[in-house]
Amino acid sequence: MSKPLQQLDQFCRNAHWQKALSLVRSEPGLQKNLVVCGKLAGACCRDRRPDVGAAVLKEFKEKYKLMPDTAVFNQAMGSSLRADLWQEALRFHRLLQEESLQPTTITYNSLMRAWNQASAWQRMLTVFEAMGNSRGVKRSIVSYTEAVSGSSRASQWMEVGRLLEGMRKEDLAPDLIIYNTCLSAVAKGRCWEASLALQEQMRQQLVRPDVVSYSAIIEVHEQAHRWEDALALLGSMRNEDVEPDLVCIEACMTACSRASQPWYAKKLLREQGKRIEKLASVFKESPNIR
Repeated sequence: MSKPLQQLDQFCRNAHWQKALSLVRSEPGLQKNLVVCGKLAGACCRDRRPDVGAAVLKEFKEKYKLMPDTAVFNQAMGSSLRADLWQEALRFHRLLQEESLQPTTITYNSLMRAWNQASAWQRMLTVFEAMGNSRGVKRSIVSYTEAVSGSSRASQWMEVGRLLEGMRKEDLAPDLIIYNTCLSAVAKGRCWEASLALQEQMRQQLVRPDVVSYSAIIEVHEQAHRWEDALALLGSMRNEDVEPDLVCIEACMTACSRASQPWYAKKLLREQGKRIEKLASVFKESPNIR
């Protein structure tokens, strides 16, 4: 890699778009191509200046006779989203459409993420459905993660279940992140039966639940006043070497208290107290903790 190109990479990684743009304009030995164009546009967006990024695309098109391709617009959209600038990501998508470029899976995923950032879950699902009908484009795990995440935040837990079934039809295996997102949606919907069904699916798919999974399942059982099941789930966590967090303990204590089971609630409180004492002892004795 040439020295000018190394400098350009460094400037772009650090979002120093002014220096990067100056280098491109002043260095005759630096080839002006779509890779360089994408780097510049991305650097501008990371510094929250997507307007300059759009101007860079226009400059490369008019001055260097280079037509930005889909990959360049994808890069600009992704950089905008990482800076939480969903409006600008939509702007770059419109520019892509104006150039009559073919969107890819990455394009659709970025567009879904933009609508999720805008808390517009229905528009996000519209993009998801359009993606399924687009020739030459396949939904990915990322696509379903965005769809499940947006539906979950909107408390659309029945939609989440439909999406999970759609993954199986497309031979995509849900991972722990997707299952946890589904469990979160089910907890918001207060459907304990669905949480157990998801837990069983995780077991069949050999996806090991973590503390986030159990927190959601225990929470929905606490809401359903199923204190015995909540305690059983807490026992399962320990059997599977998953350390319960404060959320799990508090949910179980609340379930026991509501069911007029003070003995179990006090037992959990004592256990939690011992854990805190143990952590305090470790903190006090460790020479590396100040």
